[in-house]
Amino acid sequence: MTGMWQQFSKEISEVVDQAGKSIVAVDGRAGHTSSGIVWRRDSVLTAAHAIRQEINIGVIFAAGRSVAARLIGRDRGTDIALLKLDQDIEMRPVQFGSTQSLAVGEFTVAVARTRRGNIVASARIISGLMGEWQMARTRIDQFIRPDL
Repeated sequence: MTGMWQQFSKEISEVVDQAGKSIVAVDGRAGHTSSGIVWRRDSVLTAAHAIRQEINIGVIFAAGRSVAARLIGRDRGTDIALLKLDQDIEMRPVQFGSTQSLAVGEFTVAVARTRRGNIVASARIISGLMGEWQMARTRIDQFIRPDL
């Protein structure tokens, strides 16, 4: 049984390592950081509520390495903001997968980056899946509730 858990642990570690190649930290409000996803080599998606300024936003992509960014747009209904980096970064843009085969109870991993540039991760399960979700003028195709 130990071998099975060691293999599972190794596979999760590899998933975190791969996902971490597309994850940045975003300093968008006086010392508070959130994580972001490299959408393109010059663009990052992050939480809209974490952005309090429109320019001079810090994007940390590795320990001791950062680049400035500016806010391009935000959608408060989905809490998503798009940042344009002042220069391209050497990180892999995220590869989005399909959500159609997800099931309640499946194991999931959340990956983030700290303000120091370190990768951190936590694991839980998908606790709920719902269909279309409408909020004000925003429509989401599928609502996924992680147990994080």
